[in-house]
Amino acid sequence: MMGADTLAVDSAAKGIGQQAVLSVQGLSVEFGPSGNSIYAVNDVSFDLAEGESLAIVGESGSGKSVTVQTLMGLIRKPPGRVTAGRTLFRGRDLLAMPDSELRQIRGRDIAMIFQDPMSSLNPVLTIGLQLAEALREHQGLNEAEAERQALDMLDLVGIANAPQRMRAFPHQFSGGQLQRISIAMALVCKPSILIADEPTTALDVTIQAQIVELVVRLQKQLGMAIIWISHDLSLVAGFVDRVAVMYAGSIVEQAPVDELFSATTHPYTIGLLNSIPSLTAANTRLMPIKGAPPNVSLPPTFCAFAPRCDYAEARCSEQKPPLEAVSAGHATACWRWREVARLPRAKAAASSAAPAAAPRQEPLLVVSDLKVHFPIRRGVLRRQIGAVHAVDGVSFEVLRGETLALVGESGCGKSTTGRAVLGLARPSTGSVVFEGRDYAGATGDELKQRRRDMQMVFQNPFGSLNPRMTVGRIIGEGLRAQNIGTRATRDARVSELLALVGLREALRNRADLGARRLHPGADRQPARRP
Repeated sequence: MMGADTLAVDSAAKGIGQQAVLSVQGLSVEFGPSGNSIYAVNDVSFDLAEGESLAIVGESGSGKSVTVQTLMGLIRKPPGRVTAGRTLFRGRDLLAMPDSELRQIRGRDIAMIFQDPMSSLNPVLTIGLQLAEALREHQGLNEAEAERQALDMLDLVGIANAPQRMRAFPHQFSGGQLQRISIAMALVCKPSILIADEPTTALDVTIQAQIVELVVRLQKQLGMAIIWISHDLSLVAGFVDRVAVMYAGSIVEQAPVDELFSATTHPYTIGLLNSIPSLTAANTRLMPIKGAPPNVSLPPTFCAFAPRCDYAEARCSEQKPPLEAVSAGHATACWRWREVARLPRAKAAASSAAPAAAPRQEPLLVVSDLKVHFPIRRGVLRRQIGAVHAVDGVSFEVLRGETLALVGESGCGKSTTGRAVLGLARPSTGSVVFEGRDYAGATGDELKQRRRDMQMVFQNPFGSLNPRMTVGRIIGEGLRAQNIGTRATRDARVSELLALVGLREALRNRADLGARRLHPGADRQPARRP
């Protein structure tokens, strides 16, 4: 449970005259059977004041989402279980409430925006029906009043032609519009707390900025407190009041946002800050945090960051450091934080000279005047009355070993171009020449051969992962489909790829990796050495 130092830090963070609307005290959550547990959240404590913005930041698998999902009563029991702690909302313990009472608080007093907006939207109901349903359930409004307030909320989040769009279905909106609707769903009952679980991760930077600006504006208008979950320190720097950094299920540092950036005291936070790209320094390389993600199946009795830490000493591997007060509102969990705070920060590695120009070589891939048009059909006979020009005359070359970036906002045709090159979307016109052979109209065996040589990592990992299959089978599936190697060599290749993307061999037989599910999606693609 919480120590005196943690309580002092939380009290100072709230500020004089501010009451905590939410107080999380010593929360611990495990998954799996006793004796073979995954320690997802370990003794996490923080307070959230009325109208305050708190960011919880950390890498995938650090326990951010599990922490807030536990508050909302959204973790499955079993396999999940709360082993310690309390979460007090206006003095009442959410963890001790019956489900019927918690359902009334969820949505009305505490609302959540998910990373994937379709997690909170029903694909077979119109947007208007779904917004009005929450108002009727939690506010007891009649149909007409619920529809009027739902319409006002769509206007508030910036959905154009709201009266017409109320009758539209989720699939008829873009990704950015769906996230705005998801925000409207969360705020329609004017909750006291909004939890935003990485709501901008899947959006391009222009839409991302719009969503952040929208949430900040609505916070000021509605006076709500916000918990913003993110892996991106640079994103939250401009709009939150405090930041809590999580690693391996524990908070390792928390501080007011300006102090976290200017007076960092934990080696992991320093690593996160050093990983942020610089727009001012030319010819520099990012400084990744060395080592592999932590093994959360080990009991949290030591500093989980020690194997990756440049400042680790013997006791770091034997005893877990407590959160210790650094200053008012600033705490850190590091045995050597005083020394770390005085050390100069490492700079991004600068390259001494511009890279030498490579000799001209034949391009590996040549895309010429590529067009992908999707027909618009109307009427009983489904006659074509027009077309959506998703890709219209795109041309580029890719040399062997070269990296080419296709950049643009949502809906500009980036993904459709990639899908057409791979053969997942049929080009209307144009050529896709790979190693001297045009595959634009390839079918059957030709298409199978091309997919052996070209692979794709999807934005949504579920686009390439079967939830019924283990990680090992997913990675090796492409090798089996292409008849590559023997069973023994395929197993060895799977082990090699797990290590390559930082996943332990023990995860090979797991079916659900939660936030790490992108890793198998990434390493099944190099399995066939494209």
